[in-house]
Amino acid sequence: MTDLAKLTRKRGNIKGQLTRLETFIQNYDSSKHHEISIRLKRAGEWWDEFESIQDEIEDLDDSDEQVAERDDFGTKYFDILGRLNLLAHGGSTQDSTAPRTEVRLPPMEVPIFYGSYKQWLEFHDSFKSWALKGTAANVIHSLEVSSENYQVAWDLLKERFENKKLIALSHIDSICNVPGLTKESHSGLRKMLDELRKDLRALKILGLGVEHRIH
Repeated sequence: MTDLAKLTRKRGNIKGQLTRLETFIQNYDSSKHHEISIRLKRAGEWWDEFESIQDEIEDLDDSDEQVAERDDFGTKYFDILGRLNLLAHGGSTQDSTAPRTEVRLPPMEVPIFYGSYKQWLEFHDSFKSWALKGTAANVIHSLEVSSENYQVAWDLLKERFENKKLIALSHIDSICNVPGLTKESHSGLRKMLDELRKDLRALKILGLGVEHRIH
């Protein structure tokens, strides 16, 4: 038997012990709790043994396959010892051994208030969830972010933008200058009607007696 074969066999023995330890963890019950400290102590020696043997193997065979062997063993070794330590402290390894399903949620878009009077009424009702940019951000840029300054920031924004006359004019201007359709399309028409409804609804909230509705 060659030196490489002997070393590979020794390495296989260590890998086998690690596999048996993994089986112990998977089949663990509390009646075997007294074994954990002994198994941890023994397993703590395997890393140095493996490293010593693997160094000798790589002196004889420096292929990528041997590098992968080292990486794979390290990944498995530290995962298993971590789970065993968890058991030693009364934890559960269920989350570590059970397959995990990751659910990716679409990113949530936070509406942005740029300081347009047309945006004010909508922004007024949802101040906490809006981001500020442009003129709106400049109004409160000198304030530190803190719960104490929340009311101060809100008062500054109200003082600057809660001007019914300018708000009304911005919505009237929007109605008078609604962009025409470049081509006939159901979605384009729907979007135009939605914008008109939004402007008319805002004028009604301002108490300007808008009586006609778009159906």
